[in-house]
Amino acid sequence: MAVVNTSLQVKFSVCQTNNCRNIVLTETTGEYNAISNTTGWLTPESANNPDSLNVTRVVIDITNPSGTVYTFDSDEVAPGTIPFPDPTGEEEMVIVETQLGKTSGEKLDDGKWIVTITFYGTIAADANTYVETVTNTHMFTCQTRCCADSLFHEAAQSECVDCKTSKIDKALEVDTLLKQVDYAASCGKINMAAKFLAKAQWICNNANCSNC
Repeated sequence: MAVVNTSLQVKFSVCQTNNCRNIVLTETTGEYNAISNTTGWLTPESANNPDSLNVTRVVIDITNPSGTVYTFDSDEVAPGTIPFPDPTGEEEMVIVETQLGKTSGEKLDDGKWIVTITFYGTIAADANTYVETVTNTHMFTCQTRCCADSLFHEAAQSECVDCKTSKIDKALEVDTLLKQVDYAASCGKINMAAKFLAKAQWICNNANCSNC
């Protein structure tokens, strides 16, 4: 068999659950359409667009902010654990904290997370093979967002005027920095996003009203 290039362009979305503990992956490659999606899955296959039914292996690598890589391999786990490929875009893969080096109930670290999905499959009536991969980088900020929410809440509940003003100012600053994280990350400026996040985390780690 020869390894060939295909027209397939793998796409997926990544989000973190509100409890800061889980990652949810959804494949968004989609089904082939001659007008709107020429890089999607096609059943039956064409010369360039593979059939999702002919995928032989799926590997997902997730790298946490410390650089530790966690691998999920369809060749090594129970069938059904990895629900991709999924041309419908309806299946979700929920990866919980205990699969990412955390204890049960522990939150995932804020920072840069890298997710890579690789599909191995056959095409041309099993005459050739292909490998299609895509890597996405995401800035997780769930814990820092919780900090901003807590500061806003504490300010609203505080009867100490100086504390209230201080916490509102800090909450607004953290909130603004997190928006800058999102904007920078969406433009691919991950290093800049990391600097904004580090500043927001520093404020959260030092925000208190112990002197009131």
